[in-house]
Amino acid sequence: MGKAYSILVSCRLHDGISAVGKWRGEEDESHVVKMIKGAAEVAKRLGRSILLLDRLYLTRPMLETLKKCADGLIEVVTKAKANATAYLNPEPYKGRGAKPKKGKEVKVREYFKTKSGEFKEAKVMMYGKEREVKYYSEDMLWGKGVYRRLRFVLTVIDGKESILASTDTTIEAVRIVQLYCWRFKIECAFRELKQVVAGFGYRFWSKAMPKLGRYRGNGESQARLGEVADPGRRELIESTVRAINGYVQLSCIALGMLQLIGLLFASEVAPRFMRTRTSIVPSEATVADFMRKNIFLMFWFLPKLAITAIIKSHQAPHGDDSDFDAI
Repeated sequence: MGKAYSILVSCRLHDGISAVGKWRGEEDESHVVKMIKGAAEVAKRLGRSILLLDRLYLTRPMLETLKKCADGLIEVVTKAKANATAYLNPEPYKGRGAKPKKGKEVKVREYFKTKSGEFKEAKVMMYGKEREVKYYSEDMLWGKGVYRRLRFVLTVIDGKESILASTDTTIEAVRIVQLYCWRFKIECAFRELKQVVAGFGYRFWSKAMPKLGRYRGNGESQARLGEVADPGRRELIESTVRAINGYVQLSCIALGMLQLIGLLFASEVAPRFMRTRTSIVPSEATVADFMRKNIFLMFWFLPKLAITAIIKSHQAPHGDDSDFDAI
């Protein structure tokens, strides 16, 4: 690619409890803008990064926020909608009137027909398998009023057509296809977060929260939450939200620790019973199963570990049966 990047993988985020943010005086921003701002803060520590997003994020506010908060720090690889409209480069300025910012309007999807003879073929590693891809790439302007130059990559894989876009026009088309495939990793992470560490198994609630119907729309639920005016109820609701956020964040940390253990100590993690090993690196589920069976032995044989000392400091002295007196 010619440039050093970190890769930040993301996915679609829901609006969440926007009413609680308003109580705190936060700006009423879309989750697209919040995501870019959050990624910019992370990229300041990681360095130049590529943000892999789905098609929901290709919007004018995203490009505007990207330029304002992370210009030159973050590039985006995403998917364009099927009805995406772009613009060709403006015609040479003839010295009369305002200088043109854009050229002819183009329906990007039409290129599948009009440029069909210019598509190239390549073999690309996608989702762990080598696939044949037909693609066509062209740099065009996008975003009415913004006119940001994007590299559009039209792909045909097993007869299925897709349009990818990159804010970095120096990345090769085949590489853009490979990068976008990495976005699927977030779906795998959600599966492990849900099934292995029960990251969404929280049960925090408060009677102070208004009853929200299961089949009501998000707008109606937000409106009812916004009607809560009592400071005491608001504090209880905010504490509930903090508990939920904290639980999910700790679950993400736990998942990351399982992944690190699997990567660093792959040879020491025994596979689960009756399970054929398909990779040198064990899965998060395999590591979790191994740790459940062996963590107490580790505490016994490694008494100087910091976590062992912390656990012992909270244990009752040997022979102290005071906890059983109340039973």
